[in-house]
Amino acid sequence: MFSLNCPVVDTSCLEQDVDYSGSNVHMLEDVSTPEECQAKCVAYGEECRAFVHGAPDHPYAARECWLKGSHTDTESQLKLVSGLRRCPDGELGPHCEEEHVDYYGNDIRSVLEVDSVEGCVSECQVRYIP
Repeated sequence: MFSLNCPVVDTSCLEQDVDYSGSNVHMLEDVSTPEECQAKCVAYGEECRAFVHGAPDHPYAARECWLKGSHTDTESQLKLVSGLRRCPDGELGPHCEEEHVDYYGNDIRSVLEVDSVEGCVSECQVRYIP
């Protein structure tokens, strides 16, 4: 038995000095980092497909986190960091798996005949990560 305890965010697809314009779903204030903004997007649910975070010294969007329904329109904008809810083909970070650990309850589904961590991750990504 093994469990995965991985970070919610994947910063491999963050774009520095880029704004995903339009498609605003929700705006949050006082969000410290792009990573925190990405985590808020993941927690918000399927409606959030991307996000934009303003640096603390941005002239009008300091520490704001804009949750986006899409990311089709991009433009250059200093001191903004944009990214996707989940990075495509993102690798799980190190130290994710925990052997002989079961997180009791709240199971989404049980998949039989999976014999490796990689197989379990693959099943989860195919079925549950957009």
